[in-house]
Amino acid sequence: QWLSIDITDGELEEDEEVIVTLLLDATGLVGGLYEAGIHFLSNDPDDPDVEVSVALDVEGAPDIYSEWETGAEENLIDWNRYYDEVYVDGVYPVQVRVSNIGTDDLSIENIESDNEVFTAEPRQFELDPGDEQVVNFIFSPTEAAELEAIMTIFNNDPDEEEYNIDLHARA
Repeated sequence: QWLSIDITDGELEEDEEVIVTLLLDATGLVGGLYEAGIHFLSNDPDDPDVEVSVALDVEGAPDIYSEWETGAEENLIDWNRYYDEVYVDGVYPVQVRVSNIGTDDLSIENIESDNEVFTAEPRQFELDPGDEQVVNFIFSPTEAAELEAIMTIFNNDPDEEEYNIDLHARA
């Protein structure tokens, strides 16, 4: 329902006018041209059906969203919440669901961390509107330490081209 009208019926006296308000709402619409006709039906013998054309040209936009099992509300992935013990030279994946909640294709150009002990697989992919992809964020410690990092998802979301997720782990 991208088009709505504020009145659906009424009666006019001679020489009376009424303002009809149309509401065009592009929320959730995929990019493209939307067209409709509004019919004003009346008892006018000369024009019982007057049609007014309405067009809405929507430019879609991708919108990135991510979630994971523990800590998404804090925008933090903490490997010690997932694993009781994290050992040096181990490989510890955490699944992150990356979604396109927008109305145009989302292109994930690269996923990289500012610390090499954190990686992601896959690092590049495309998502249609409404689709999602599970990405494994992987912690592979090479020494005993407490580490903080940022995983950046480089993408074509117009307001979040560098989508950051905070990372923490203690090995």
